[in-house]
Amino acid sequence: MAGMTNSARLELRRGIPVDPSSAWLGLMQLTKSVGEGCTAVVLVLYLMRVRDLDGPTTALLVTLAGVGGMLGSVVIGKAGDRIGHRTAIRWSALCAALGLLAIVLVPTVWLLAASLFVVAAADRGLSAARNAVVMSLPIAARVQLRAYLRVVLNVGSTAGALAGGAAAAVDAEPAYVGALLLDACTFAALLVIAGRLPLGPQTEVRRPPAGSRSTGGQPVHRNLYFLSAMAILAWFSVNFETMGLVVAVWLIGVHAAPPWTASLALVVNTAIASSFQLRIARRVTDVGSAARAIWISSVWIAAGFGILAFVPSLPRTATVALVVLVVVAALLHAVGDMLGSAGQWEIIMSLAEPSRPGEYQGAAGLLVDGCRAVAPQVVTLTLVEHGPGGMLVLMLSFVLAAGSLRLVIPRKRLPSLRTGDQQVRRESSDHAGGGK
Repeated sequence: MAGMTNSARLELRRGIPVDPSSAWLGLMQLTKSVGEGCTAVVLVLYLMRVRDLDGPTTALLVTLAGVGGMLGSVVIGKAGDRIGHRTAIRWSALCAALGLLAIVLVPTVWLLAASLFVVAAADRGLSAARNAVVMSLPIAARVQLRAYLRVVLNVGSTAGALAGGAAAAVDAEPAYVGALLLDACTFAALLVIAGRLPLGPQTEVRRPPAGSRSTGGQPVHRNLYFLSAMAILAWFSVNFETMGLVVAVWLIGVHAAPPWTASLALVVNTAIASSFQLRIARRVTDVGSAARAIWISSVWIAAGFGILAFVPSLPRTATVALVVLVVVAALLHAVGDMLGSAGQWEIIMSLAEPSRPGEYQGAAGLLVDGCRAVAPQVVTLTLVEHGPGGMLVLMLSFVLAAGSLRLVIPRKRLPSLRTGDQQVRRESSDHAGGGK
């Protein structure tokens, strides 16, 4: 993209990237996340209260949608390598918008299931195609942009969740339908926004050599280094889903902590991520610093959950101590979350085949989304069934996964592993102490 070099930094002016392509990607993320945040709040309520589906049927439909999302990530990501990622984004947005309209119009549960499947597949496929566009950025700027997009995601999701919460408070069919139509409108807007993305190396149509169906490069299913790293990162990414689950399922559900503790943990995490995500991402510039960031991330996250293990031992009247423990735990988890996210995206993009960005991003999405989908079952099995001992085992598995990541990185990249160690350690310590 014009105006960026390998030493470039993502420059912001009034919170908006100076580079036009990055700014449009940011607007795309903001628009999409508003709709997602709204639907995340109201979808299950719509299925149960408006469509009058029982709990098991609703859970089955949501699970089916998750399967659609994983498949869409792979299929649409790979298709984008052939038809162009801008085109893939547009078609995905159109399918998602039409699917959301169908959800509120179709009469039978089978058509409703098909509509949910299409929406989820198109949504995750759009994300894979967008991530392939991000891969076209120079190495020094793309992880920074990914961090910026995550900050925008937090802002948009919060706004969408407020809209969805308002619909849930009204608790009437027009409110739920209106929330779903809002999501459809955001996907329709993405049709226009996608047209502003550049036809750069990763967004133009890639034509295979004459007589061949291949776009060149090593297919993802033959890249054992990439698949091994993605399997490790997929399991490690489960920790990103567990903070809210631990507070809601274990502390509130099992140990009767006040319900507001879930909101408190979410507010702390969102505030810290919005403030420091981009600064931390600037220090992750290669595979070496990324692997080190993930290792340090696992330690911060384990420390945060270790503190939460003390909450059940507090007396019911120790409100101040409860707040302190939850805030400190959420702070530690947020620092680890930021480091882990930056490192994860650098490794995904660095080990991917440049000529097949959509295929590799889709495969990464399949593995990561698959593991995150089982996060509720993991938390139930480890914490609800075994308490603090189960938490210790779970955190140990994350630390071991992060430590083993170096073992699957190609040897030719190993010399860079030491280069990022000192700067990532210094960066994480600086921001934990106040971001100085």
